[in-house]
Amino acid sequence: MLFRSAALNRGLAVTRSEIVVRIDADCVMGPDALVYSVPWFRDSGIGSVGAMEEPRTDTVTWFHRLRVLETTFQFRFARLGQSVVDGIVVIPGTFTAFRRGPAIIAGGFPQGMNGEDCDLTMQIGRLGYRTVVDPRIRSYEDVPRSAGEFVEQRTRWARAGFHTFARHEPLRAGS
Repeated sequence: MLFRSAALNRGLAVTRSEIVVRIDADCVMGPDALVYSVPWFRDSGIGSVGAMEEPRTDTVTWFHRLRVLETTFQFRFARLGQSVVDGIVVIPGTFTAFRRGPAIIAGGFPQGMNGEDCDLTMQIGRLGYRTVVDPRIRSYEDVPRSAGEFVEQRTRWARAGFHTFARHEPLRAGS
C-alpha cells in the first residue's frame, strides 16, 4: 500500500503533463485507449476518464468466466449508468486517465490505505470535475487463478471500501 502510493505520487511529482495515465502492473491497455481517452479532456469539466475493464484471456479458468459476468454488469451496465448521472465513485487503477492539476490539489494518492484509485476519483469529483467511462476504451486485467488468490483480492477490495468510506465520512451524511 505505502509503496504503491509513494510510487504513484513520485510519478505525479516528476511529470509535467496535464493528463496522466495510470495503469496497474497486472493490466494491459487496449490498443486505442489513448486515442479515445485524451479527447475527453477538451471539455474542461472532465477530471478523469475510465475504461471498460475485462479479464485477460491468456489464461481461462472458472474465475475468469465468473469475472466476465461480473465486469459485464459492473462496467457495461452500472458504471455507464453512473457516468450518465455523474455518479461514478471509482475509476479502478486498471486504467484511468486524469488531470494532473486536480490530483495535485487533492494531495495525490493517499498513503497507508487501500483504495487509492477510489479516493482520487472522489477527490477529483469533490473539486467539481466530472468522471466518465468510455465504452470504447478497454483495459484487460489479471484474474485470480485459485480460491486463495480470489479471497485475497476480495479482502483487499473490501478493505479499500472501508478505508475510502471512512476517509470520506461526509458521504454517509449526504453532503
